Amino acid sequence: MIASEIARKRYNPQFYPGKLTFFRPADGEEFELAWHDRARELELHSTAGGHIDMIERPYVWSLADEISACLMNAAASNSELASEPLMAAR
Repeated sequence: MIASEIARKRYNPQFYPGKLTFFRPADGEEFELAWHDRARELELHSTAGGHIDMIERPYVWSLADEISACLMNAAASNSELASEPLMAAR
């Protein structure tokens, strides 16, 4: 057994009292189900691609747009954060 498998089996995430933002592939895989009982609130976002290729071109642009929108919403709700959106160079 390799070290990463051992670490994964031993890891027991604790409850998070805030909101967890979860980006899931739009291909129907429901990886977020295991996270419902790990946070007070779970915000779900679907993005193009599958579990692995959602972080590769061309799907990564959809993910980047979703993350940017979430960061802009967080900035708008917290006056201490900058109001400029983070934009990825395309």
